[in-house]
Amino acid sequence: MKDQSFLPPDIIRLIVSRETGQASQAEKEALDHYLQSHPEKQEEAAKHSEIIRQARFLGKMKDIGKDAAWFDLEKRMAHTRTRSASVMKRVLRYAAIVLPFIIGMGFLYFQLSDQRAQEAGMHAEMLSAARSSSATLVLSSGESLVLDDHTTGQFFEDEGVRIHQDQSDRIRLADASASVMHSLIVPRGGEYQLVLSDGSTVWINSDSQLDYPTLFDTGKRKISLRGEAYFDVMPDPDRPFVVQTPDMLISVTGTTFNIQNYPADVAEATVVSGSISVSTGDIPAVDVRPGQQARVGHGKDSIELHEVDVDLYTSWVDGMFRFRNTEIGELARRMQRWYNVDVDVVDSGAAGIRLTGAMEKDRPVEYLVTLIEMSAPVSIAVDRDTLRIRLAE
Repeated sequence: MKDQSFLPPDIIRLIVSRETGQASQAEKEALDHYLQSHPEKQEEAAKHSEIIRQARFLGKMKDIGKDAAWFDLEKRMAHTRTRSASVMKRVLRYAAIVLPFIIGMGFLYFQLSDQRAQEAGMHAEMLSAARSSSATLVLSSGESLVLDDHTTGQFFEDEGVRIHQDQSDRIRLADASASVMHSLIVPRGGEYQLVLSDGSTVWINSDSQLDYPTLFDTGKRKISLRGEAYFDVMPDPDRPFVVQTPDMLISVTGTTFNIQNYPADVAEATVVSGSISVSTGDIPAVDVRPGQQARVGHGKDSIELHEVDVDLYTSWVDGMFRFRNTEIGELARRMQRWYNVDVDVVDSGAAGIRLTGAMEKDRPVEYLVTLIEMSAPVSIAVDRDTLRIRLAE
């Protein structure tokens, strides 16, 4: 049976806004009205408020270690617990839900103290690793061009094709009199945009490669993807837009959708608007509508269709990372791609812990490390250029 006291996400956001001084008068009145109309939710709301207050208290402390912060949070929350183990787990669940939200919205951020910075020493550069707009463009001749801030505004020529890097994170085909194949390779820790010859835009995520022609033929518009990308396809009923991935074949005429197909991961195609057709091997094509996701597991002979929260799979395009009920083991794999760092989950018990949260993409990896340590009973340390996650002692 569903827990009737569980608060809706919008109400949690109002509580966070109120406790952090960000709520408008109208928002405060809306929250008061909701709680008055739902007395059964008031106890739950009070617990969320208390956790946020304790988190803000910790955020004001300048020289606090992350392990000590988690311990102090438990200690200061002691008066809200009973001796029942189930109640204790419930309180910690609230912390795991609310604290990442607070941190992701920028209300809580622990700075390295001078002492901790000295201890970090050679690992400081790794902990400060952040995502960047960078990619490598491989031309039909085999020549490789590194695209970054230094090449903004430049034009490149390749067999009758003119390519313009019009901003630091995007290139577009300015003019193409011939069709040749190019590859855009985005490394771990990077991302990039590409405007194709038909005007369709592709946002390419970390550790991904897009192979595309500089000029589409009259029959169809076909490209290949390995990794993850978000597509905004220009409508053209006479020329279907086809994306080939290692595990899927996606066909559309005009729509917005996200594809993720990394090696060893489940292949996913998520539709924002319009519709797509997904097939693989001998499996009949499945139509996917807005708010739906098609999933194909490696070696599986079926396509699963699910209703999903689209924002969880597309927020990276808008500058956010969101994760809901995600295991730390899965989060570790994403961290490797997001930040170009190696992550090892040492304890199997730690790998299965689930977290919910959000954060801005441009935050350094240390920010996410802090978020995880503040939200789960784990410790994360740098060991030989690898972030190792284990259960806290």
